[in-house]
Amino acid sequence: MPLIRRSANFAAGPKARASPLFVDLDDTDANADFDVSDIEAKYANVLELAKRFPDGYFESKDQTELAIVVVQQGLSFGLERNRALVAAVESLVADLNPTHYDPQMKVGLGGDVKNLIEEQASLVEDLAIASFVVVVLLGLVVFVYFRRWRAILLISVPVYVGCSWCFALSYLLIGHLNASSAFLGPIVPGNGINYGLILLARYIEQRRARDDVGTAIERAVSTTLHATSAAALAASVAYGSLMATDFLGFKHFGIIGGIGMVSCWAATFLVMPPLIAWFEAVRPTDPTKERLSLYQSGQLAGILPRLIGGAPRLVAAIGTAISLVAFGLCVQYLSDPLEKDFSKLRSTYAEGEGAAYWEDKIDRIFGRYLAPQIIVADDPAQVPEIVSYLKEAIAREGENAPIVDVQALDTLVPPDQEAKIEVLEEIRRMLSEEHLAVLSPDAARMAREYRPPADLEPFSQKDLPESVRRDFRELDGQEGRVVLVLPNLKLNLYHATEIARVADLLQHIPLSDGGVVKSSGSFVVFNDMLRAVEIDGPKATLYSLLGIIVLTIVAYRRPRHVLIVVGTLIMGVCGLGAAAFLTDLRINFLNFIALPITFGVGIDYAVNTYSRYLIESENQDRASAAKRALATTGGAVFLCSLTTIIGYSSLLIARNGALVSFGKLAVLGELTCVVAALVIMPSFLMAARQHESPTVLPALTDEPASKRCSSE
Repeated sequence: MPLIRRSANFAAGPKARASPLFVDLDDTDANADFDVSDIEAKYANVLELAKRFPDGYFESKDQTELAIVVVQQGLSFGLERNRALVAAVESLVADLNPTHYDPQMKVGLGGDVKNLIEEQASLVEDLAIASFVVVVLLGLVVFVYFRRWRAILLISVPVYVGCSWCFALSYLLIGHLNASSAFLGPIVPGNGINYGLILLARYIEQRRARDDVGTAIERAVSTTLHATSAAALAASVAYGSLMATDFLGFKHFGIIGGIGMVSCWAATFLVMPPLIAWFEAVRPTDPTKERLSLYQSGQLAGILPRLIGGAPRLVAAIGTAISLVAFGLCVQYLSDPLEKDFSKLRSTYAEGEGAAYWEDKIDRIFGRYLAPQIIVADDPAQVPEIVSYLKEAIAREGENAPIVDVQALDTLVPPDQEAKIEVLEEIRRMLSEEHLAVLSPDAARMAREYRPPADLEPFSQKDLPESVRRDFRELDGQEGRVVLVLPNLKLNLYHATEIARVADLLQHIPLSDGGVVKSSGSFVVFNDMLRAVEIDGPKATLYSLLGIIVLTIVAYRRPRHVLIVVGTLIMGVCGLGAAAFLTDLRINFLNFIALPITFGVGIDYAVNTYSRYLIESENQDRASAAKRALATTGGAVFLCSLTTIIGYSSLLIARNGALVSFGKLAVLGELTCVVAALVIMPSFLMAARQHESPTVLPALTDEPASKRCSSE
């Protein structure tokens, strides 16, 4: 490693010339040069970092941005503690009044502490807005459909009671909501309202048929109890399937959702009938003047029966063809359904002006990932092996390595310091002013820059600055077990592939004695969540489907009935997979729960429509029964789907990307399942009996109740 390069005409012995630090003092050649190019190449990154902040400030290269690093001692997951820290920093910034120094000066906070607060605040705000929107829209839709103010109270009171039971019981069983289960606030009422809609629609239908209040309530309850109870249990099973997952947040989601469906159903049949009777006693209504719902009035009720009934075989054939194509697309979608880019799931506020925005600036200032991943060895003796293992990985993969640096207290204190100091002192003597006089001015200046100082002394870990040592100190004061690992900022650290590479390298580190050091951190947690989706998603979906099939068998018993209802559901779910494929909507660690839930909610529409068809088919041919079911219960089923869509759609206005993706996937599932229940299934029912003589669709206003309800 030559430090001084001379011209080739100097005369010296071969032994002297063999020394890499040789300086020929007798040679007065003024063309001597100082060459440290090989040293600079080897330590380029270290030298760059050493020169990075010459003024002692963490500033960008153009000196327009500066960073101040605030380190919190202890855990960073306590929300109140984080808020106190952020509030203290923001108060100091406000006191300094940055715009007083320059009107264009901006100060922002980034990092894990601020990000946690922002994500939680964004989630709470999104849910508050979503809940408000759901309440307003549900009330509006109920009024427009039933065309009576009384309907809003008759529907909302049971839902309120059911949701109160749900969240009260969930609080006793679970405690607080988490990031996964929090958005059940708008979803539970959006789904739980369905049972009240079906019951109220049937009651109004009975009143239109001249039944007195008591008889109308009794028949409405008796004709909807079976279908709605099956639908509620199916939805509860679908939510409950999430309890089979390993992730605690999903378990809680399943528990709360399952309780919510049963609670809302129970509250509907316990609260709505006496509430109806009370309203009728206080302010009776004339059944002859009872208004039809919006769907049953005018021509709306006859649209689907006429469209499908005009050519049921053609509609069934088109539905079959679409379902087969959807099945193929669904299979293709399931071959690679997972979202790999987690940056799409972050809050838009965080990306635009929040913590993520400022984190990006900080990363550019330091040129590396500022928040290290932490490994804690079981024993300080394991640290050298851990460091060696990780540095070998860096050397093996070079610039594409998932990590770029490994630090421990031992790595900051070089070994064999006495021997190294002797070499450095020898180099200093060789680079004396007398020797440097033979160099060119530029070479002499560089030599002085690289010349070791004269007061070098050995140092230990205790001599390291406190600002360095505290990063390796545990809460109990122990030092020597902590290893800091810096991920490679050149990689896309929001992509699942790169997250997995970092996690796989750090999660299990083998030791020479056969032991393993395990570690955690954000990369390991995110990677585990993604793998949980890969494992738990199919498992929960399968459990949901199997549970619903069992419930359908118990409810209908006959294979033909079970095949029709379950087949309708599967058509709807295949449609969901195809729609997700065509819109490039990927599955992530949050929205995957929409898949098993779609089974539970989607079966609701098939069950209610088919149950009404079975009732009507006892008094008329099956084609007419299918038309009648569409003309009556079809409206309530569509309304149920609409209210559920409203509940899910409220998430689309959220700033959190994960919530938006859940809303999109759930809405698509609603649309495909309701189309399967109200279009494809009725077309098969009509086509199967098309050879029978056609019958006129019974009038909704004039048919006696005794004729329509004698079999009920």
